[in-house]
Amino acid sequence: MMIKSALKRGGIVAACLLLALTGCDSGPKRYSISGKVTFKDKPVPAGALRFIPSEPTIMTSGGAIITDGKYSIPSEQGLLAGSYKVAVSMPDPNVKVVDEETPGSGPVAKEMIPEKYNSDTKTVLTIVVKPEGPFEFPFDLK
Repeated sequence: MMIKSALKRGGIVAACLLLALTGCDSGPKRYSISGKVTFKDKPVPAGALRFIPSEPTIMTSGGAIITDGKYSIPSEQGLLAGSYKVAVSMPDPNVKVVDEETPGSGPVAKEMIPEKYNSDTKTVLTIVVKPEGPFEFPFDLK
């Protein structure tokens, strides 16, 4: 009887280990993306990208830091398949302006990118992430 019980527990432990090793589905697949960002034909030295879902079925937005004109998002934080609006930000660290929309806030860096590329609602930039790729999205802002 004790041997049967030990074998049963061993089987349960083995099954649990097998499940742990194989993992489980953690939701929809995320895709690593990267690219280059230029403004007036020069690499953006420092800034950020925001990826805003264009479809109501996509509940996750994303973002990336731009360094020396390049950005990348690893698959762990990547984007889901679908279409996104893209907003680009490049603050001028040498020029501070008062943020009149946020009472009580101090001066912030002046935005260098025009609103047609920078605003979450007015941007003209879009991408479509597809399972088959491509996964590189360059942005050449004029």
